[in-house]
Amino acid sequence: MDPEYYAPRTHEKMKDVLMNPEAKGPDIHYYMIRGGKERKNITLWQTGTVDHEYIKTYGHYHVGNLDETYWIIFGEGIALLQKRALDKKGQPLDDEIEDFKAIKVNAGDEIYMPAGYAHLLVNTGKTYFVTADNSPVEFLDSVSQGGNEASMPGHADYEAVKKMQGFAYYVIEKEGKPVLVKNIETDEHFARQKRPFYKTKSFISCPIKLNDQIIGLINVSDKQSLSDGDVFSELDLKILTMISRQTAVALENSHLYRELNYLTITDPLTGIKNFRFFTVALDQEILRSKRYGRPLNLCM
Repeated sequence: MDPEYYAPRTHEKMKDVLMNPEAKGPDIHYYMIRGGKERKNITLWQTGTVDHEYIKTYGHYHVGNLDETYWIIFGEGIALLQKRALDKKGQPLDDEIEDFKAIKVNAGDEIYMPAGYAHLLVNTGKTYFVTADNSPVEFLDSVSQGGNEASMPGHADYEAVKKMQGFAYYVIEKEGKPVLVKNIETDEHFARQKRPFYKTKSFISCPIKLNDQIIGLINVSDKQSLSDGDVFSELDLKILTMISRQTAVALENSHLYRELNYLTITDPLTGIKNFRFFTVALDQEILRSKRYGRPLNLCM
């Protein structure tokens, strides 16, 4: 096989689009053999995860009005498709996703990628995942221009995906099953321009609950860690959850103390201060009178 028809996708390159770019992963995430529209293109995925995120392709939009079909040859996975919203001038907005689809696929399935949709595939199985597709590859044009058509074909726009560090959702393994996790770069509530003081893209929040009511929120951001790559982990969330529970208990105890103290000096029927409050207040006023040398008057 001519070397220009083959290309591996390295872990170093995949850091552009991983949920946790600093996590360790396999040297090669997947392998590509390019044959073009007639001979087809073959892709083979490794198994496993990168910090719980399943092995996936880089993902790309199409240049122009190009559609594509994938045939699942072996294994099982999930296909992600997304379409960008348009601004008033009809230009795509990379950080606003208008439509998103996650489709489970198995060997023998065929999946159509419409024009205008970016797509990637994820290997969620225990075996290799293999597909064929009919996207065009222009080797002669690529070689003459000094490019690498096998690795980064000219019909694909990778920059929009790289800019947002992946798709609108990541597919991670949780309790042995695939789960979608939101990419905050494509969420309008967490867009970079709305969080200018955040130094990293990772943060965790945990509610403080009393009697099933949320009374507060603990938010932690800008983690600095050599081992986790400044990304919060499941362990961090568990620790924060324990802290929020202890905070809720402390707040409840404080509330109960104030309420109990109020009841000891107040008549429950009328809401008027009781005799105990009178004696305590009288003692305080006598001491005040002695301290300042002033007379004390009492009207009953």
